[in-house]
Amino acid sequence: MGYEENKKLLELWRKAEISKVTLEALSELLAEEYRAYELPLRYMEPCGFNNHDELRWEFITTAFTITHPGVLRRLEAEDKQYYPVESDCVDDEHHFLSQEEIDEMKEEAARDRLIDTGPIPGEEEWYEPLTDLDIIFSYIQDEYNEGKRVVIVVEEEDGYVVNFKLHGWSERLTRRLTAMIGMPERDHRTPEEFSSMMRRGDLNDPAFVYYLKCLDEFGMI
Repeated sequence: MGYEENKKLLELWRKAEISKVTLEALSELLAEEYRAYELPLRYMEPCGFNNHDELRWEFITTAFTITHPGVLRRLEAEDKQYYPVESDCVDDEHHFLSQEEIDEMKEEAARDRLIDTGPIPGEEEWYEPLTDLDIIFSYIQDEYNEGKRVVIVVEEEDGYVVNFKLHGWSERLTRRLTAMIGMPERDHRTPEEFSSMMRRGDLNDPAFVYYLKCLDEFGMI
């Protein structure tokens, strides 16, 4: 799509009345159409919200997750219009970790020397023992890397969802959420490393052009 086509989308965007999305509305849509449910935000904390280059950690409020095998297969099929994908998604009912399994995984990691069972002499001040949350996050991370889970972490500001980060594989869902939610406004105070922000109305901004294309794809302009 060239510059002239983008100009047409810009004009359509300027005329459109695009509503902001509340967390309640997003939660209802994700539950009804994707069988998503809320994931305790603390399960995702080990990924380092305060070092994130796509989300502003101080605005992160909620995480949702999709684990239903049928929904994951549908997302995989929808993504084939963008690129061929292969996943390890299976038909089995989704299973999450029990406390006993968490404890066993911690012991196994220690036995296999994937982690240290104690501080290295001389480096005690840097040592952080493995926690249950570390195990849970590692398990969730393995699942979304294998196509068995999608996690959506969202930002809220002034009562509305203003940004999100999708962990896992679903280009179609990413584009739909981009159309619904958009991105926060980028200005001169925004650090350059924050990639998921846009300058509204600027066709020289790739993020804004991507947003326009997502709106067009889902018939919102």
